[in-house]
Amino acid sequence: MNTTANTTVYSKNEGISPLLSALSSLLSGAWVAEPDGSDYAGRPATRGNLTRLSDGFRLHLAAELYGKADKIAISFSRPRATGGKRVDVWEGSIRLSDPSINVGVGKDAEAIARDIARRLMPDSEHVFAAVRAEIDKGERFHAKRAQLAQQVAQAIGAPLRPYDRDREGSISLGFDEDNVCGDVKIFHADSVSFSLDSVSPDRALALIAFLKSEAFANAGAATLTNANC
Repeated sequence: MNTTANTTVYSKNEGISPLLSALSSLLSGAWVAEPDGSDYAGRPATRGNLTRLSDGFRLHLAAELYGKADKIAISFSRPRATGGKRVDVWEGSIRLSDPSINVGVGKDAEAIARDIARRLMPDSEHVFAAVRAEIDKGERFHAKRAQLAQQVAQAIGAPLRPYDRDREGSISLGFDEDNVCGDVKIFHADSVSFSLDSVSPDRALALIAFLKSEAFANAGAATLTNANC
C-alpha cells in the first residue's frame, strides 16, 4: 500500500470523487476512480467505483444512503458474464455472496484504505477468483459449442443466423434438403440432437440401417438404442 499521507475525507459539498481519487492511489496496485456522475439537482456524486486495472476487480462506494447518513458503504462488485448475466458460485451448499463493509463517513482516505485491505479484500478476492473461474469455464464452453454449431451448419447447408444462438440454452438449426426436413439442437459442445419430420418409411429404414452400420460406428458414434423419428 502506498504510504503517502492522505487525509482526504468525504464531503457533501465535493461528493465522493476526491475520496475515490485518494483511495485509488492508496490501495495496492493500479486503480482507476469512476464516480457515477452527479445526483439530481446537480449535486456532486455520492456513489462511484474503484476498478483495478490489472484484472477488472471492482469495488462500489456509496455515501448518504437512507438510514446510513453517518456511513460509507463499500462493497465488492462481482464481474458479469457476457450479456451482463450474473454468475453465482457455490462452496458446497453455500452460495457465495458479495462481501461489503461500512466505514464512518468521517474517516480519512488512509484509514478507509486500511479497512478495505483488512476487512474487505480477503473475502472479495476469494469470491472474485471463484466467479472469474466460472465465467472463463462458461466462455470456453460457449466457444466450443459455437464451433460445433458452425461445423453442423456448414454440413447441412444452413448458415447460422443471430437468432439461432442460445435459444433456450441451445443453438438451434433447421434444415430442408431433398424433401427431408428437421431440426438440430446443440445443447453441449460434445453432442448434437436431431429430429426429422415427415421421413418416408424407406428413408427411415435406410437411416436406421446406417446408424447401426460399421461405417457409422467407425465415425465415433454410440450404439443406437432408441429412435424417435
